[in-house]
Amino acid sequence: MLTGLPEEAVDAFLAAAGPESPSDVMIAELRQLGRVLACGSGVPFALPGFAAPFALLTVSVAPTPEIGAALKEQCRLP
Repeated sequence: MLTGLPEEAVDAFLAAAGPESPSDVMIAELRQLGRVLACGSGVPFALPGFAAPFALLTVSVAPTPEIGAALKEQCRLP
């Protein structure tokens, strides 16, 4: 969950996970969650809502433990 998304963060995201990056991450997504998720919908879920307006999702496939460790390191935020 991200509390903000300044231009510098978008630039860093694209450098780390964009098409010109050396990353092995298959899917990288920044998603704006919107007000309904922040306030809750009134429907009972595990979480009543999200305090952060943005979410980061990354997906990778690791065929070996060594590649898995490298991918885990690539997905770490500074």
